[in-house]
This record gives sequence, C-alpha cells and structure tokens, in this order.
Amino acid sequence: MKNKQLSFNVKVLILIIVVGISWIIFGLLSLNSNKKLIDYQSLQNNVNSYVNLLPSLSSAIYSIDKEIKEGNIVAKGSNKSGAITDFTNNLSEIKNQYNQIGNSQYFFFHPEQEAILIEIDKTLTEVKENFADLLGTIEERGSSNEGLFSEWEAVEQELESKIFNVSNPDIVSNIQQIIAYKKQYIRSGESDLINSITQLAEQVKQDIEYEQSNAEIDTVPEIAEDSFDSFDTFNASTTSILDINEILDSYTSYANKILEKDIQIGIGNESGIIYKILNKLEDVGNSITSVSEDISSDYAKIRKRNQIVLIIFWILFTLISVGIFLSLYFVLSKPLILIKNSMTSLSLGKSPEKLAIKTGGEFEEIAGNINKYSESLKEKVNFSNDLANGNINNDFSPVSEYDELGNSLVLLKQNLIKARKEEENHKIENEKRRWTNEGLAKFADILRQNNDSLDELSSVLIMNLVKYIDATQGGLFLINDDDKDNITLELKAAVAYNRKKFITKSIELGEGLVGTCAVEKKTTYLTEIPDNYLEITSGLGDASPKCILIVPLNLENEILGVIELAAFTEFENHEIEFIEKLAESIASTLTTVKINERTSELLEQSQRQAQEMAEQEEEMRQNMEELQATQEEAARRESEISSIFDAINSTSLVVEYDISGHITNINQKFLELLGAPKNDIMGMHHSDFTSKVRTENTYIDFWNTLKAGNSINNMEVIKLLNGKKLWLNQTYNPIQNTDGVAYKVLNIAVDISESKIKEQEFEKSVREMRRKSNEMDTLNEAINQAIIKCEYSTDSMILNANENFANLMGHSLEELKGKKVTQFFNTEELAVFNELWLKIANNETQKANIKRTLPNGEERWIVSTFSPVLDENGKIYKIYYLGQDITEQKQRFQLLVDANKEIDRLKELVEKK
Repeated sequence: MKNKQLSFNVKVLILIIVVGISWIIFGLLSLNSNKKLIDYQSLQNNVNSYVNLLPSLSSAIYSIDKEIKEGNIVAKGSNKSGAITDFTNNLSEIKNQYNQIGNSQYFFFHPEQEAILIEIDKTLTEVKENFADLLGTIEERGSSNEGLFSEWEAVEQELESKIFNVSNPDIVSNIQQIIAYKKQYIRSGESDLINSITQLAEQVKQDIEYEQSNAEIDTVPEIAEDSFDSFDTFNASTTSILDINEILDSYTSYANKILEKDIQIGIGNESGIIYKILNKLEDVGNSITSVSEDISSDYAKIRKRNQIVLIIFWILFTLISVGIFLSLYFVLSKPLILIKNSMTSLSLGKSPEKLAIKTGGEFEEIAGNINKYSESLKEKVNFSNDLANGNINNDFSPVSEYDELGNSLVLLKQNLIKARKEEENHKIENEKRRWTNEGLAKFADILRQNNDSLDELSSVLIMNLVKYIDATQGGLFLINDDDKDNITLELKAAVAYNRKKFITKSIELGEGLVGTCAVEKKTTYLTEIPDNYLEITSGLGDASPKCILIVPLNLENEILGVIELAAFTEFENHEIEFIEKLAESIASTLTTVKINERTSELLEQSQRQAQEMAEQEEEMRQNMEELQATQEEAARRESEISSIFDAINSTSLVVEYDISGHITNINQKFLELLGAPKNDIMGMHHSDFTSKVRTENTYIDFWNTLKAGNSINNMEVIKLLNGKKLWLNQTYNPIQNTDGVAYKVLNIAVDISESKIKEQEFEKSVREMRRKSNEMDTLNEAINQAIIKCEYSTDSMILNANENFANLMGHSLEELKGKKVTQFFNTEELAVFNELWLKIANNETQKANIKRTLPNGEERWIVSTFSPVLDENGKIYKIYYLGQDITEQKQRFQLLVDANKEIDRLKELVEKK
C-alpha cells in the first residue's frame, strides 16, 4: 500500500513537471504574439470608440433641427440647448480619440492608413467651422424668447388680439388660417406654407380695403342720447381693423426672414448647413470604417497565429488532463455527476430528486445542503402560486434571516395585503362622499319645497332624515320663546320605526340631553352605553339606546332647535358630519319660515284689533257713558300694537308706502341695510329698488292687487343705492281706512341673501359635478375607441382593459381579467416587458415601441406608455397602459429603408461600370 502511494505521488510530480514545462513553452512562444495582439486590440477599441461617437454627432444635429422647429433652440449663453452642448462635447471627445489613434505605431508601418486619418482630421475641422456658421445663423433666427422668431411670435399675438374686433367672418377665418399655416410650417418646414401665408395675407388686406370702401353710414351703431359707448366701440373696432394691414405686412416680412434663415440652416431642404455637416460626418464614418476593417484584418492574422499556439498548448494539456482524469474518475465521478445533475436542474428552475450520497465528508454534506435547498424551493414555489391565485392568507416562513427570496416573498405578501386594504378604503371613502353629496342635494330640495309651514317642514325633515341615515327614532325640537321668562324646547315632529308619532313634549333648557345640547350649542354623541346604566332622559322618552346623537340647530350663534336621533348601531363619523352640515341649512330655512309665520300672525292680529276698535268707536257714539272705558281699552290696544311693531322693527325690515308706491316711513334696520339717511329715502318710489319698470303690466297689476286690499308674499331681488343686490322674503299688506279703502301699504321683509347665495352655489357645484362627469364619460369613450388601454396591478395582473387591448392580445376580456399579462407573452416579448417593469416599479413612466406577436402569428408594432399611479402615501398601487398600433407606419418605414438600400446598391453598380 505504501509503494502504491509512493508511485501515485511520483506520477503526480511528473504531471506537475510536464504541466510546468508546457506552460513555459507556451509562454515563450506566445509572449511576442500577445504583445502585438494587445496593441492591435487597444487600437481596435480606440477605433471602435471613435466609430461609436459619430452617430451621436448626427443625433445631436437631428435634435438641433427638431428644437429649431419647436422654437426652443438657444444657441449661446448658460441656457443654450442641450443638443448644441452634446454636439460640442462629442466633437471634442472625437478629437481626443483621434489623437490616441494617431499615436499608435500601427500607422508607422501603414502609411496609406495614416493618409486617411489626416484626411479625416481635415474633414472634422470643416465640420467644426460649419457648426460655428450654423450656431451664428440659429442665433439670428432665434427662438420663442429671442431673435426673429420671438418677434414673429409677438406679431402673431398682436394679430390674434385684433381678431375680436373684426365682424367679417371671412376675414377672421383667413387670419386664423394664416396662423394655422405658420404652425404647420414650424412642424414641417415646408417653404410652400410661407408662400401660402404671403398670398393669404394679401387676400385679407384686399378684403379689408373692400369692406372699408363699401361701408354704409347705417352700419354705424345707433347712439343713445345719454351715451356714446356704442360709437366709441365702433370707432375702436374700425381703427383696429385698419391696423391689421400693417400687422400683416410685418407678419409676412418676418415669415420670409425666418424662411431665409431656415433655408440657410437646412430646414425643409437638403442644401443647408445641417446637410453639409451630415454629409461630411457620413464621409468621416466611411473613411474610419475602412481603417477599422484593415485593422481588423491584421488583428485577425495575429489572432490566428496565437490560436495555433493555443491549440498546441491545449493538446499537451489535454493529454495530461486525461491522465489525471483517469486516475481520479472512479473515486470522484459518481458523486460529482449526481451533484452536477441536481445543480443543472436547479439552474433550470426545477426541483431535483433527493440525493442519496453516503460517502461521508464534504460530498455528503453538499448533498444534504442541496436537498434542503430543494425542499425550501418547493415551498417557495407553492407559496408564490398561492399569491398569484390571490390566496394571500397562507403562512410562510423563510429558512433563515439570510433567505433573501423567502424574505422577499413575505414582504410581497405584506404589500399585497396592504394594497388590498388600501383599495377597500378608497372605495369606502368614495361611497361616503357620494352618500353625503346625495343627502345634501336631497334635503336642499326638501327645504326649498316645504318652506310654507313650520309643522309640515318639521315632519317631512325628520321623517326623511331618519330614513336616510337608517336610524330607529328621531325627533325635531324647536325653541319656543313666546314667554321670554320661560323659554322651552317643543317637540315639533317625531318618527319611530319609520312611522310618524304624534307626541306633545316640552323640555326646559338644560334639562336632559336635549336641553343640555341647546345650552352648550355643541353636538352630543353617546355610544357604548352599558346595559346596567340608568335610564337616560331623552327627548323621545325614557329609553336605553345603543347610540344617541343630538345636534343643535345653530344660526349665527343663536340656537333655534335640536335634532335628536337614536339607533341600535353606532353612527359613523361621516354621518355625524353630514347631519351637522344639514343642521346649518335647516336652521337657516327654519328662521325664514318662522319669521314668515310670525309676521302673518302679527298682521292678522293687527287687522283684527283694528276691526274691534272700529266697532268700539261706533259704540262710543251710541253710548256716551262707556266713552271712558272705551278710550282706556283703545289706549291699551294701541300699546299692544306699538309693541308688536317694535318687535317687527327689531327683527325685520319694515317700510311703508302710500298707495301710489312712494315711501312714507322706514325703520332703522332697513336704513342701515340701505346705508343712507332717512331724509334721502323718504319719497322714493318702490320701483327705484327693484328691477321692474313702472310701465310694465306685471308691475301695474302688482299695485292694483294691493289697492284692492289683497296681500302679496314674494321673494324679490332689490338693488341698494351703492349698486349691491339683496334677496328679500317680503310680505306686502295693504292698510285700509274705515271705508275699507287701502290708503297705504306695509312691507315687512327678511334678508335671505346669504341662504340664497349658498343655495345657488350648491346648485352650481352640482351642475359642475354633472358636467365634469359627462366630460369624463365622453373622454373615456373616445379613448376606448381610439387607443389601446389597460390597467395593471403592481404584480402585472390585468385589472381592466378595453376591446382594443383584447384584440391585441388575441383573447376575450373575460379570459384576460385577473390574469398576469406575462403569461400571454413569448420569450422575446417577456424579456422586453420585464426590463420595462423594473423601471416602472421605481415610479418611472416608460415609453417604448413594442413588438407583439398574436396567437395567429401576425406581428404588430405598438407605441406603448406605462404610467404608474400613486396613492395618497406616494406609493404605486396600479399602472395605466396606453398604446397605439403603428404597424402600418412601421411597415412603410421598412419599405422605405429597403428602397434606399436598393438605390444605394444600384448606385454602386453604376459607379463600378
């Protein structure tokens, strides 16, 4: 055994000596060749870098051409355009690269290639000079902020401002067409458009001259006796139309100057500076390509010689390796093959069979680790499939804290759960906003339609409110201040279990929850009331509800009443906020209704007392003995009437008119609103404060109705002396003499401008919301018909798509929704998509031309845009995809490229001949 071991060591020593001698021979033979190979490779790399820089110069020239057309070019200064900077930097880089190439010893032995390099340097010098000329011309042409182009834009703005004063639609249309030609010229650079501008400008000037020469005197606007505004407007319009001729001359002059500069630059033609630079760059490219091909040919020869040396070395090394392999094969082959097969399966993404290696040592340990990894991989695959199928509730634990894939899957699960919760929260919030807006709109209609009777309004309000918020019971309490010493809250309307309850109840201020809410003027909300809690004294009676909400009806810090609601389920925050907003509108409306009812009662009481006084006067004439008593009674009633009028004057706007409509008296509250002293107001006519004309039939009927002794209630807009307008809720009551003839009119009004403005603003917002909704529906329909649209989740699952997307994928929408789009791609499409998706995951909008192969084998080219959508936390929760089919344009472009190649080939044949 010892001899065999020794013999094996000798063989190993011999193998080492042979390998060492082989390496020494190989090194000596290839040392010289490798040096040349390295020199050639370095030179080739420099030439390739030079060749690769040339397209960047051409690209920069095309970018400059594009920026010139868009009017965004800046030739000099710190803000000069990036394309100009890129061209300058790349030209400098090419010059540096040229110097490195020229320093190579290769050209010392190849003078013909050196001559080509010298010619290339001369051409690049000419390119630099041409580029300097190009920058000078661009600076003269200018951009949207400076130069000729900026002045042209200013003239265009002046021309557009004059259009509004032109009444002839043909002239307006032609001017708009001139501006349209200018925009088309900026996009295309076609010189014919400038000629069209000049011709159409001459036509406009002729039309203007013709119109002025044939103008009739009766076209001048009729001038009112007290105003010359119409004449001034006509004169300004005529002057403005005459100015258009001068503006058009300036406009066409700038257009021709811009055309001249564009021709010099090479926009819209192939003879300008741009095309000179491009042609010279093409010559440089052809020359450097020929140099590169010669260097590549010499490099191939050196490389071939080195390959021969390598082949000799590898033959020797193979013979040695065979001997070593035969020595170690039977000891190492089987475990290594088994491990290799397992690793191959793992590299292909497959789970290998369990290894059964019992040799001990490192092989058995490696086999055990592979088996553990395989089992872990199977668990991760199963977990990933569950996530892909939407099953995110399964548990999974990484193998260890260093298990990157396992930890990533756990993080993915957490993100999916979070995304699902956020989506649900979005839906809930949108539903709450919709519910609130519909409720406010609904109750706004109720308040507007039921403002005649306080009892009817209270009943309708509480009935609809209990139903809308799904409460069990509800009550509306209003302040009763008839007795100033004993102000109470009276139950006006109550509803329980969707039925109106006829309950009479009165609550003192500060008594129970309702009374306390009225005193504190704050919302009271009680939840989680224990079963053994003492019975709560509420406005609906003694009860133990699960949830009680009491909201005050507060207007300008004055409490008007309280709304009490009870339910067996808790109110949500948005429901409480909705009721508090609604309470403001209810309070405003209740004030108006209450004032109207109070005013009617006072007027009725006043008329009744007046009739009683007349009867008493008749009795005085018949019975002198009762004269004193009657006088005392009259004085007392006069005091009551005075108190009534004092109350009306303190709360309402009161004005008295004679029967012809002139003001005979007005209270202080109305004077403060008008902002004028009483002496200036007295004697003014009722029509001075309204938009009505005295001679209108409706206005004459209005006063005839009052003269006939009939009262009138209306809402009316009045205009103050300062021009401000107010909404008033007014009651006109004719006052009759003893003969029953009306001799004056008492007008009691309430200012409702604020509530009317809020109502108009609310109606406007509702109309605006409906308009925007219609616009979005129309826009979405247009997008669905015109482009390809899809919505992806963050894991590339199809959430929603249109028919255009389904046609592109070759499947129906039902087959696509809920599935990952990657399962419909081939290998090439999947690679492109994955590369884009990595950038999209970093919140980068991606645009690309993507080739799509349909299931029937047809190829389609799509201009695609992927736009990430962020939630309120700045995280991506879905991706919008928009695409447009450009297959036809792509095919036309390819036909054009093929045609150009064929033309080049024919040119070469002609030149050879």
